[in-house]
Amino acid sequence: MTQNPYNAVICIGDPRGQVTMWCPNTGAPVVKMLCHSGAVNAIAVDIPGKHLVTAGTDGKMKVWDIRTYKPIHEYWNPTPATKLAISQKGLLCVGLSNEVQVT
Repeated sequence: MTQNPYNAVICIGDPRGQVTMWCPNTGAPVVKMLCHSGAVNAIAVDIPGKHLVTAGTDGKMKVWDIRTYKPIHEYWNPTPATKLAISQKGLLCVGLSNEVQVT
């Protein structure tokens, strides 16, 4: 679960590979995206709120354009990522078991 810093929408990943986006004043998700074939391990949103990064148990990590809900980039890693963070400079930090990669 993470919050989009631009518009305060809450993004939640579930075990079915789906990411749902919730607004505080709605009782149902405003967006449902099928992102992975397995569970979603981690989610991150950049500061301008234009890109969403998801990591799943399928070993894939995807960068999404939130405005169009389409993937921009897709990466595969033999070790699934468990933590994601995006810095203020736009660098992506990926936690993989006992190592960290910054791209």
